[in-house]
Amino acid sequence: MEIVKYTKQKLLDEDVNCILCTEADYIPKEKRLLNFSAVLLLSRGEENYEIIRYDTAHGRCHVHRFYIELGHKGDLLLDNRVDDKSFREFRMDIAENYKKYVEAYIRKWL
Repeated sequence: MEIVKYTKQKLLDEDVNCILCTEADYIPKEKRLLNFSAVLLLSRGEENYEIIRYDTAHGRCHVHRFYIELGHKGDLLLDNRVDDKSFREFRMDIAENYKKYVEAYIRKWL
């Protein structure tokens, strides 16, 4: 079984240095997504801050909201789907709401 790993980094805002980092393992023959993560990073000088992360670690979809609580353990997502549609939804959430998430993080933690 061949597993292909995809990784991508996309700069969302040059002024604030917000980066959307995505990673996924995919089985092309079965057209099946095994796992994924979508992470919003805030880069300031030498420091990178994780703001929000959607991932499927431990086989379950969950979201870590670090802009609310540092070291956030993650909230399980009720749908718990590990598929392309979920992965797209989570990436879109970050891309559309990153300013709100970053502002909340900066207000609370920086």
